[in-house]
Amino acid sequence: MPFFLPKLPISGTNCYSLTQVRDSRLSERRCFSMPEHLAWVREVAFPHLNTSLGRGRNSNDLREIQYVKDVLDSSFKIKDLGTLRYFLGLEITRSKSGFHLNQRKYTLNLLEDTGCLGGKVVQTPFEPFVKLQLEQGQPFFDVFYYRRLVGRLLYLTISRPDISYVIQQLSVYMSKPMDSHYKEALRVVHYLKNSPAQGLFFSANSSLTLSAFSDSDWACCLDTMKSLTGFCVFLGSYLIYWKTKKQNTVSRSSSEAEYRALGSLAC
Repeated sequence: MPFFLPKLPISGTNCYSLTQVRDSRLSERRCFSMPEHLAWVREVAFPHLNTSLGRGRNSNDLREIQYVKDVLDSSFKIKDLGTLRYFLGLEITRSKSGFHLNQRKYTLNLLEDTGCLGGKVVQTPFEPFVKLQLEQGQPFFDVFYYRRLVGRLLYLTISRPDISYVIQQLSVYMSKPMDSHYKEALRVVHYLKNSPAQGLFFSANSSLTLSAFSDSDWACCLDTMKSLTGFCVFLGSYLIYWKTKKQNTVSRSSSEAEYRALGSLAC
């Protein structure tokens, strides 16, 4: 996830750096092991993974974990909130089989703010035969409200890859939204009411086989005749990365569009 701070290797896979921080007291380079624990620093979560210091075993050195917390607290006044359960709208449920990531509370707040909490439920986020265009319908009366709504839906794609395509389509018309675009955005909200707790499950027993799939929609944009790229990446049985994006150039054939989508995945 983009909100997690990455691992910074120094001289090996088990080394982490505390350099390049404002306080000079954090300039010491130190290797330490990290068990399955999460230390919260203001609004940033540090994932601590099981590593080994070369002693032939997994290390759960709580003294080193406490050392990191004390050093950070001396500069930033942090508060350790324990095991990660809720963070920036993301809800994490742990079990022996793995953990489930969803945005249920965020989704319910969105339904309430848009007045769709008591509305009807639809089974699909987007009608397959609908093609949005730039000058389709009448200009929407509140541009900023449309942008805010699509922005909130965009944040939901962290745990809802099923709405990535329609959100990409709606994001194209941020500068000049029409009432038809807003209507489709509301359809997405009604679709979310069907299963607000739906999210991603990461299994603890999944294999580490990496597999990826790509596809394209040739000349799907009626305004520019550009194609659309879509791909997803799986680690074992669970989804770890996905993307939907309009291609930069016009493809002369569906085969060219497919190759461009495959190239975007490989790069």
